[in-house]
Amino acid sequence: MSFEKRMLAFVFLVLFSSTFISANGGSKHLVMNGTMNGKIAIHMDITIAGSSVSGTYYYLKQKKPITLSGTFSSETKDLKLSEMDQDKVTGYFEGELNAANVFFGTWSNPARNKSLSFVLGEEPPASATGWPLLGVYKSNNGVLYIGALATGSFGFYINAVYGQNLAEIDGRAIINGRKGDFKDTESDCRLVFTAISGGIKVEEDKCSWGVGAYAAGEYLIPKK
Repeated sequence: MSFEKRMLAFVFLVLFSSTFISANGGSKHLVMNGTMNGKIAIHMDITIAGSSVSGTYYYLKQKKPITLSGTFSSETKDLKLSEMDQDKVTGYFEGELNAANVFFGTWSNPARNKSLSFVLGEEPPASATGWPLLGVYKSNNGVLYIGALATGSFGFYINAVYGQNLAEIDGRAIINGRKGDFKDTESDCRLVFTAISGGIKVEEDKCSWGVGAYAAGEYLIPKK
């Protein structure tokens, strides 16, 4: 084979491999903790390979693994899971997996006549150090999830409720020392995350929420 043909074959292989990986969305393993109905503690361990999802979850009080399988759309971020017991569907988790690897939505029974809200965030490794740490931080009126850590940035999701109004946003913040900076590309909203003792302080500028609602505040690691 000539040098030119070898180069063409190499370029084709690279392009084919890149397209294949992109089309299949890569693989992601997530270990998450959260609640159903705001008070039922659950633990979930899933692997996303392209559009296919598999894994387990359990209730912290029981710790009996329940099989999960489903699909994920990298375009819409929709994550749909069926829970199984010996090939019999026992429930459904349907929601969104956002930029901070926070999975939130609605669980329903097989007949879909009973439903509970749920939210799960990444579980920090026991040996985790540095800033920011994966996990859940809480303020008096809201919750901050930190996840999807990468070199130089982190994912976040804030949900703060004030009466009937809500301050809700997710995205990726750029790490600058002990701070993180985020600016919404569709508005002038800017958030600054600063490490403080026991948690993270969030400051906001030019952000629009419901009347009386705001994302700013001190979000602390909940006491166990």
